[in-house]
Amino acid sequence: MVTRMLHGLDLTDSQQFNEESIYSLNRFAAWDIAKRTLAGPFICLFGMLITVPLTSILDDATVFTFALITLLSLSALFRVSIFHSLKKVRDADLEKWKRITSLAILSTSGIWGIYLAVNFYLYQLTIATMVILVFTVAIAAGVAISIFIWKKLAQLCVVVIFLPAYIVLAFQWSGTALSIILGMNVYLVFLYIQIIRSNKEYWGALCSNKLLESNAKELEEARYLAEEANRAKSEFLSSMSHELRTPLNSIMGFTQIMATDPDDPPSKEHLQSLNYIYDGGKHLLELIDQVLDLAKIESGKMDLKLQKVSLSNVLNECHTFIEILAKENNIALNFEDTKYTVWADHMRLKQVLLNLISNGIKYNISGGILNVTYQDFPDTIKISISDTGQGIPETHQHLIFSSFNRLGHEKSKIQGTGVGLTISKSLIEAMDGQIGFLSEQDKGSTFWVELPKA
Repeated sequence: MVTRMLHGLDLTDSQQFNEESIYSLNRFAAWDIAKRTLAGPFICLFGMLITVPLTSILDDATVFTFALITLLSLSALFRVSIFHSLKKVRDADLEKWKRITSLAILSTSGIWGIYLAVNFYLYQLTIATMVILVFTVAIAAGVAISIFIWKKLAQLCVVVIFLPAYIVLAFQWSGTALSIILGMNVYLVFLYIQIIRSNKEYWGALCSNKLLESNAKELEEARYLAEEANRAKSEFLSSMSHELRTPLNSIMGFTQIMATDPDDPPSKEHLQSLNYIYDGGKHLLELIDQVLDLAKIESGKMDLKLQKVSLSNVLNECHTFIEILAKENNIALNFEDTKYTVWADHMRLKQVLLNLISNGIKYNISGGILNVTYQDFPDTIKISISDTGQGIPETHQHLIFSSFNRLGHEKSKIQGTGVGLTISKSLIEAMDGQIGFLSEQDKGSTFWVELPKA
């Protein structure tokens, strides 16, 4: 009997799995990992562009820094090319494609690892290098989440990310360096365990899906097992949130202490740097919250408490939150009075409306106007948020609700993650509503939400 193994699973005794079905599972997994890892080099590039100004590395190692940025840019373009090439890969060339993809993923991890190590080498243990280390922790978590499908590659990538820093810290031997090395060891062990567990559950779920096609009697059990892959991802994200929040909160708290120290007040230049670090940490915490919300929605764990909700109350709460942002951006707010009520989850509706209103402010023009109006239909109420901003080009409009896509604003000063509209769409649809938009370039945009009457 020929032994058939698939990522640690013995399929020898399973008649439903032949060479063809095993190949189809491998190809599906290849397509899955290509999609999951596509954003990797772009995230690393974003992290590098954010953290480079925190140190003087551009002055101390100009050529080296631009070389790393160039390599990451080329890696991003190459990854996009690899993703699109999978559709054309012949069956006989799939293994070759997997090797090329593995090398591309590994190179991105190596580039970031070298960047972290060089910063430790040049500037030792400073606030700036600690911020870069926090980014590294987040990137390593992203690698584990994205690549656990190929277990050995995921484990190798997280080692490659931290290995250069290990070497540099070993030569800088000190109590603090030893603490960081021990912390990285614990974190690596944690990631290893999560990768092994997630990999096993993923392939178990994938094989169960395949069994559904040939054995209808096991439908309910196989469906449960098929959902384990998404559950594993959500549980991994939830456990990782604590690991990410702890160092982030420590850094943010330390920067606040330094910024408000009456005995040793920072200079204007240092205060600006501290504020920059605090804002960056706050932005990362917001990103973690949004990614967790997205994971809950995808796994069906988002609990909604549908009830009669007063739009007047919700919009008044939104106005309180958003008023300062509007003043900072010189935007006039015009909220139409209303007595309408809808059937929705109060907290989640406020989350959606805050996202749409804040977008209407951030992407507006200075001196612009933001209007909130309503339309009464027989069974629904339509809430419209209109701005006088630059509008959305037609070429980008089909991507408006896609995840992690900022439609060309990635390098702008406007903060954002590209996840808010994706979450808003999922939440509104979960409340039996609809969401959409109309936009004309150079004239502005109108985003609308339509919910059942209460």
